[in-house]
Parts: sequence; C-alpha cells; structure tokens
Amino acid sequence: MVKSMNSQLLNHTIIDIIQDYLKSNLKSIFSISGGKNSNVYGITCSDNNDYIVKLYFSHEFDKRDRLKTEFFALQFLRSNHVFNVPMPLYKNEKFSFAIFEFIKGNKIKSENVSHSDVDLLIDFLLNLNRLKYNKNALQFNNASEACFSIKGFITNIQERLERLKQMDKKQSKSNEMLYLYLRNKFIPALTKIKQCCYSSKYGCDSDISIHQKTLSPSDYGFHNALRLPNNQIKFIDFEYFGWDDPAKMVCDFLLHPAMDLSFELKQYFYNRIIDNFENSNFLKDRIVIVYPLIALKWCMILLNEFVPEHLLRRNFAGHCKINIEHKQKEQLIKAEMMLTKAIEAYEEFPFK
Repeated sequence: MVKSMNSQLLNHTIIDIIQDYLKSNLKSIFSISGGKNSNVYGITCSDNNDYIVKLYFSHEFDKRDRLKTEFFALQFLRSNHVFNVPMPLYKNEKFSFAIFEFIKGNKIKSENVSHSDVDLLIDFLLNLNRLKYNKNALQFNNASEACFSIKGFITNIQERLERLKQMDKKQSKSNEMLYLYLRNKFIPALTKIKQCCYSSKYGCDSDISIHQKTLSPSDYGFHNALRLPNNQIKFIDFEYFGWDDPAKMVCDFLLHPAMDLSFELKQYFYNRIIDNFENSNFLKDRIVIVYPLIALKWCMILLNEFVPEHLLRRNFAGHCKINIEHKQKEQLIKAEMMLTKAIEAYEEFPFK
C-alpha cells in the first residue's frame, strides 16, 4: 500500500512504470516543493532506497521540452566528471516524467551563503565553459530565451512587453496598476536604455561567436542548489540548459530576484568570474551593456503573474491556492525595484 500526500498526479500507470524500472515496490510518496514548471516527489521503495520523481509541464503555449533538456544535460555533465549535479536514472517521454537520485541536502538561504559557496558556484560555471569544447556539447540547443546580440535582448524584452500591454486595464485594480507602471515608468526607461545600446561601439545586430558563448543552466544560483551534510553543494534544475551568452549568465546571477545576496558577495562573484573566465576583457565590457537590459527583462519576468499561460504552469505545479490579484500587486512592487536597478546601472554600472 503506497502512502500518498498530494500525489494525485502520480497515477497508477506511472507508479507501475516506476516500480518496474526500480524493481521494487513503492512504500511511500511525499511531495517536495518544486519549481513553477514541474511537480517533484520523493519516493521510498520497499528496499528503503529513496529517489526523486519529477513530472514536467507541457502545453501548446510552451513548446520547450523540459524533460529532454534536463535529462540529457545531467547525463552529459555526469559523464564528463561534473558530479555536483543529480544523477539522472530514467526518463519516460510518454508520461513526461523522470527519476533521479535523491539528494539528502537542504535548501540554501541567501543569508547563509559564504565566499566559499560562491567559489564552488564559479568553479561549476568554469567547468561548464570548459565543456563547451566537448564534441557532444553540440547536441544542445540554445538555453531558454538565449540571446546572442544586443538587438536580441531588446527584442525579447519588447515581446514580453507586448504580451503585458494586451492585459485589459479595466479587468482589475492590479491590471490598472500594471498599465500605469508600463506607461509611466517601464517604457520611458526602456526607450532611454535602448538609445544607449544603439550607440554602443559593439553594435546591436552582431551575434557573439561560438567561441564567446558558454554552456549554462540559465536559471541557476543558490535558490536552485542544495547543501549536503559535508557542506558541499549540488546544483539542481536544468530544464533551461543550453548555449548562452556568458554576460547574460553573469547578470542573471547578479540580478536574480530569488536570491537576496549582499552587495559584497555579488562584487566578489563579479571579480572572480572576470578574473577566471576566458575572454575576460570582452566579457567585462559586454556585461556593462547587457546588465541594464537583463534588469529590464527581469522586470517583465516578475510580471508573468499577469500572463495567462504562466498561470497554467503555476496551477500545474500546485501553486494555485493564492490570491492572484494580491500576488500581482506584490510582483509590481518587485518590478519597480528591479527597474530602479536598471536605471541606476544605465547611469553607472554598480560593480568595479
């Protein structure tokens, strides 16, 4: 008899497949807090071994194959001696789920992140950049929403902006607040920052070369990591893995709203990545241009709560028991704070 808690999506067919693969009966299933795009369960078998089962979101609005992306990324990394990531064990594309090793670790709070933790993260990113020269790296697509030109970043922001502008301002108070934020604050800032980018000596239309790209988890950081009892760290969540602009990779870490790191730690990360990454002069100059654009993009991402297809993913991942309008207002406050960072960085880049 399987003890179940919030495991309605692990239907009998999936349970049978899991038991057949593991050659052991399931003793218990327990829900684990996952991301916004998946359901994550821990399972214990009759032999007392634990595993992770992850069910992936898929919908006509979102064509990304999160299952294949994550599973093949982890296979690639583990086969190339990168062991601070989960071991992938089994994938089932028909029912869109996978089995991974169970990592006995704890979530990492931002206030507990140390300089040595940042060192581990940087070593991980440097390993990914080294592996781009592996012939098997060519199997990977671009990371989710990767951009390789300044124009690409601007286009991505504008596409997200157009989706938000379609929201009916008369539908709710929060929609009206969204309309005013976009009209009075975001769009003027975007216009000013775009003009600065277009006058850049690097040009807006040119893509960076393959040698300037890197492999990246895209959505990474200590919010997607677990601390082991020996104080080592394992990095999780590779649904967005692929080729990316290293400047975007660095800026995403510095700006990610899921982490609340001190400025001193961010400066330490910035200095160490610049000192150790190849093409460091190119990367340093590009980060200065890309940083305000990534901040603008995060403004748009934070406002995904207004986008219907995002709510579908949230509902799939079990985040439906919230007051949507209250959440939207919260996200607007965060977007205003992020916009301040974009404007300040446009005026003077914060890291030295």
